[in-house]
Amino acid sequence: MVPAWSVSHSSFPGYELELAARAAARFEPAEAVGERLRLVLADGGGGLFLRDGRARPFRAPAVFCLDEREAASLDAPAALELRLLYFHPTVLHHELGFTQLRGTARAALPVAVGQDAFWLEPFVRRDAGCRGVLEPGPLAWKRLVTLFERVERETTAFRDDSWPCRTRTYLIELLFFLTSLAQDVAEGPAQLLAPEVEPRVREVLVYLHGYYGQALTVAELARRFGTNRTSLQHAFAAATGRSVMGYLTGLRVEVAQGMLRDTLLPVSEIAERTGYADAASFSRAFRKVAGVTPSEYRDRNGWMQRAG
Repeated sequence: MVPAWSVSHSSFPGYELELAARAAARFEPAEAVGERLRLVLADGGGGLFLRDGRARPFRAPAVFCLDEREAASLDAPAALELRLLYFHPTVLHHELGFTQLRGTARAALPVAVGQDAFWLEPFVRRDAGCRGVLEPGPLAWKRLVTLFERVERETTAFRDDSWPCRTRTYLIELLFFLTSLAQDVAEGPAQLLAPEVEPRVREVLVYLHGYYGQALTVAELARRFGTNRTSLQHAFAAATGRSVMGYLTGLRVEVAQGMLRDTLLPVSEIAERTGYADAASFSRAFRKVAGVTPSEYRDRNGWMQRAG
């Protein structure tokens, strides 16, 4: 059991990041209720997920996204391997509170802040298309665990004074990937679960959303997924309306926008994290999609930069 769900360090006296990530043997239903959004990654078995008086069977690996109000518990016949990440919405953006994630308050948010709120939908949206419970495949699970471990590392190792911003960037990547997996309709670049997408294209989409930070080519993707470049391009364009590389660039820029908006991490590091060999190629791709350079985007939308 983790006694606190905030992190502080002597590098910034008095500063507290309202987030913490830890491995745990148990999920305590009442822990951080009313205080944090809660992400639970469960592996090593299966059981029942109980929420608001209703039970749902699950098989691990499984992901549970809980808001700050939900009463939930896990009932499993054997011990589960759990990874818990609890955080307040202000970790993403200082204008985001629990109220701003819902209803008319959400609709009134500025566009840039609304994008951050969108990444939190798996935690607060509850309808036929978003239940807050996912059972990812092996590749997606590997990516989720990797990002979780990077958040955990930054909040325990404190490698340098950039640890708060770097933690936030890994959280952004994790939320972006979760939102992609949770989408059941084609909205923006997150079309992973559109029912008309053929299985092979869906596998490629999942891979792109998880590994956009690597150097990728169409030829390499075709080999990985047992097809050829022409067939992959045709099937991908039919499903998404975009080329493979055009889609990948859109993904990279969207993630980069979040990092630029919500952190002070150097542009060069953001470029590397989103799959670009150097800042110049990153800037060209970013400007082609966003219409401005990365620095100009940060100047206009970076709340941390404006706050000083």
